[in-house]
Amino acid sequence: MSKVAIVILVYRDSESAINLVNSIKNKSVVDEIILVDNCSPDDSFLRLKKIEDSHVHVIQTTANDGIAKGNNYGAAYAKELCPDVDYYLFSNPDVIVDVESIRNMVSFLENNSDVGAVCPMELTKEKEFARDFAWRMPTYWTMVKSVLPIYTKLNSYKKEFLWFYDVEEATKQEVFYADVLISCFIMVRRTAYELVGGFYEKTFLYNEENFLAFRLNENGIKRAVLMKYPIVHLGCTSMQKTNNKWEWKARILFDSSYIFLRDCLKKSKIALCFFSMCFYFGVFERKLFRLLSGKEMN
Repeated sequence: MSKVAIVILVYRDSESAINLVNSIKNKSVVDEIILVDNCSPDDSFLRLKKIEDSHVHVIQTTANDGIAKGNNYGAAYAKELCPDVDYYLFSNPDVIVDVESIRNMVSFLENNSDVGAVCPMELTKEKEFARDFAWRMPTYWTMVKSVLPIYTKLNSYKKEFLWFYDVEEATKQEVFYADVLISCFIMVRRTAYELVGGFYEKTFLYNEENFLAFRLNENGIKRAVLMKYPIVHLGCTSMQKTNNKWEWKARILFDSSYIFLRDCLKKSKIALCFFSMCFYFGVFERKLFRLLSGKEMN
């Protein structure tokens, strides 16, 4: 029987994490539950420690070095606990999960050896299909366009805006093979995870999905979304408690996008310089829009 270890990365959101653990720990769908407190500045670690038992393990990083490094830290601990683990399930704390979704993810990987990663369909907290349930591999030009507010405002109504798929078309299928899967609830075959070296630790936040998908794709490993078995993603509760200023988030996104363009797409210094110029022009655009509309700079 396949063995599954779930890694739940927590930052200042112990309440959501505890709710998630309580919803799955007695359902025989995972063998080990690893809660990784990513060096939260509040009492999250102490609160999580209170629910620790023989199959619920609470560990803490020495510093908050981002999502990728936190996930890898949890996976390494899971491998020590269960050396023959078959699948890692990486999860945000702020998800609502039906255990059947997990069972079907395991079953799908067991029966499709060419697939290395799978996720369920993502629903918003309003129970609507999420536009970012999966997406195409970003290209240089889609990344350039994404940092320009004028472009995004004029084109966001399109069904296949930037790298997003047409959700209506995707939901007609039971299994949707996608380029990039969401990282808020993704199951990765251990052998595939080890082959690509896990999550790319040069990023702090954003684009961790793109790096993982890029390297899986380089090795001919497929990624799939199970459209009939959704989860609800309540939406970035940790981010909201960390720093809600748009300029800070834009800068973090820029940094990880720049690294993706440099390390994965192998773009030249001239191309990277042009991307940087577009980013700073986009920041200026947004500041100007907010000034003219009377909105605060947050």
